[in-house]
Amino acid sequence: MNRLQLHLILLTGLLAGGVKGAGEAEPPEKDPTPTVRERIGPLAQVYRSASQQFFVIGHTPGSPKGPPSLSQIREGHLQLDPSVLAITCELVKQELLNYLRLEDKWASSISVVVNGTAPPESNIGVAAIAGSRGYTYRLELPGQIPKDRLVRALVRALLMEMINRPQNGGRFTEVPRWLQEGLAALMAAQKGDILLQGITARVFGLDGPKLVTDARTPTTFDRTYAGSLATAFQHLQLTEPVDFTQLNMPDPGQLTGYAWKTYQHSSHLFVAELLRLQNGPEALADLLRHLPKFLNPQLALLKAFEEHFRTALELDKWWSLVLVDFRSRGPNLRWGQSRALEHLNEIMHAPMVIRANTNSVPITRAMHFQQLIQETAFTVHKNILKHALGKLLIVQLNANTDLARLIKDYRLTIEEYIRKRDASSDGRGELPNSVKLTKKKTIEKLDLLDGIRFDYKLVASPEPEKPMDLERVEKLLNK
Repeated sequence: MNRLQLHLILLTGLLAGGVKGAGEAEPPEKDPTPTVRERIGPLAQVYRSASQQFFVIGHTPGSPKGPPSLSQIREGHLQLDPSVLAITCELVKQELLNYLRLEDKWASSISVVVNGTAPPESNIGVAAIAGSRGYTYRLELPGQIPKDRLVRALVRALLMEMINRPQNGGRFTEVPRWLQEGLAALMAAQKGDILLQGITARVFGLDGPKLVTDARTPTTFDRTYAGSLATAFQHLQLTEPVDFTQLNMPDPGQLTGYAWKTYQHSSHLFVAELLRLQNGPEALADLLRHLPKFLNPQLALLKAFEEHFRTALELDKWWSLVLVDFRSRGPNLRWGQSRALEHLNEIMHAPMVIRANTNSVPITRAMHFQQLIQETAFTVHKNILKHALGKLLIVQLNANTDLARLIKDYRLTIEEYIRKRDASSDGRGELPNSVKLTKKKTIEKLDLLDGIRFDYKLVASPEPEKPMDLERVEKLLNK
């Protein structure tokens, strides 16, 4: 018995049995559709992925029942060569695990069937097959498919498997639509446009990300937050984004046409912003474990992100403010220079409760960093400067390139100052000569950076406010 025959025997149990449709609550006991082998033929090849989780079944491209040859593949579509698809499945899974900071601990197998004769517009559903040890999953794909549809289908199958593992509970739980669309859009935008030579790229280790493999022209990609959301930004400037309630419970009319694109882009932004929160990836991974425990997925979301949101109203307000901020940015998704300078100035002149020394009465003053360093004890201003470093990083990430470089110089100067002051202690106290020199050099650097910042302020043109945005913010804060 050769290896191919063994694989076919092992798959007999996976390709039969009860099937669950994508939107149904419980899986029916029987599969009313023709068997996979009847649809794709008995001589299909079987490939098992590197982690052993995926079985990919299909015929050689160009054969009567296989995907079309490359010359017949539509523009913007991928040829689903089963041998290459086995690699792509693993790459998509690894990228999803990276976003959620999870290890690969899969419990159920996923069969991916390539029906080469099916039209590209065919509906793609993930079937959950009930068994004595839980569920296995089956995904049937046409021979050619757009890149984003492939990523969405694989992400959906992977999330279904992660959520419905035996240790998470016995009730079958659907994937929230915003979660699968948001993660898939994020992954496709950041890595899905790299088209490398399939297996050749794998064998020879070509540089660059290779989430979706293809055998045609390589392109470039931008892994930054701005690069990921550029298309979403363009779309959401032209139409009203989806609110929090609609994200969780979309109307049927939102699932087709232009409204569906709006929902997808809104989901993309929602997931991207959740991941940017402190411990966001870990919280999103917790959501997968919490979903089977709640009938209402919103409650699972609040439980997973309880560090940030105590109520649904707080989450709703946060999302609405995210939309206001997102739509007020420039085309590169960065703050304009005037706005970034305003935030920087607030950090540099923020009112601070300080003590001249540990025994003095606390007072509130707006002090420059230089004044803090010169006039207060290190034990007093160390934590103030550390807190300012976090704020400076936020402004740096949102500022344009030139101004971000200046803000980075501020951060490095303060970090170096704190590091040297910590190192100057011999265990009995700080060494006077070392402290005096460190303070003098730090103040000189900060004075120089302040001069550059003043020059930026002279040339920065004021940016017009958006009255609509201000009104929306007021309404949100007064809810």
